[in-house]
Amino acid sequence: MRTGLKPFFISFLITLGVLLPFVWCGTLYYDTAHSSAEPAAQPQSGVPILSGSQDSGAFLIALAPWQECPAPSLAILRLDCPQAAISVCLLPSGTVVRSPGGSATLAQSYLTAGPGRAAQLLCETLELPPLSYVAATPGGWALLLGDPVLRLDTASLLTPAQRTALGLEGAVGQLSLPQAAALCAHGADLLPAESALKLRLAVWENTLQQCRPQLALLADAMRAQSSQLLTSLSATELLRLEKMLRFLSGAESVSVRVQTMPGKAEGQRFALNEQSLALAAQLAG
Repeated sequence: MRTGLKPFFISFLITLGVLLPFVWCGTLYYDTAHSSAEPAAQPQSGVPILSGSQDSGAFLIALAPWQECPAPSLAILRLDCPQAAISVCLLPSGTVVRSPGGSATLAQSYLTAGPGRAAQLLCETLELPPLSYVAATPGGWALLLGDPVLRLDTASLLTPAQRTALGLEGAVGQLSLPQAAALCAHGADLLPAESALKLRLAVWENTLQQCRPQLALLADAMRAQSSQLLTSLSATELLRLEKMLRFLSGAESVSVRVQTMPGKAEGQRFALNEQSLALAAQLAG
């Protein structure tokens, strides 16, 4: 028995000596291949995705009636973060919307039932899904935006006589938001329709351009100054709006476009048409 064990151990050790180098090489190859494959499986992009940068949405914003102007003013606002663009479509207060009683204007529906009803009828008329709204007086918007002072150059907008009629001392003026809104209201009464429209578009564009840095704090101001506004935004929608505003406030080369809704003026009323529906769908899409 003892004689048989010795050859067994000798052959076992010889076999182990032959196999160990192969086992060691195999283990080394596996460790090397595994460690080199792991980094390849990880994302290689070094560009962070900023919060809100991939989002977009449309909202209704309104200037509520105030002392200088008894008629409200509504506009469709589109925030497009992937395209770094802010678009606004101004709606005449005399815009005709469908209602259960036949038809009414935006101003009439706002004054009789509030901005929520005006927003509902407008979206139904334009065949849009419901849009959330935010409404405040010019003074309320000024408070929400930190009381900005706007620089408005009217050299290419108004003649010297028109500036005098509006109470402007020079071609370049420094205006608060309530003063700018009052200027547009007086312009609608005192200026030819084309000049009044150019002035209104310029005021809106200057406001959005010059107040863009303040947009980052607008959502916080809306929470803190809720008594200054009427809105249908839920907490979730406000958080989404905040992310978009923060992104656009700090993004480079943000384009701002202000335009009017296509349609036909019929005295004090403004009729929408197929072009109106197409533009509204583009803004809301």
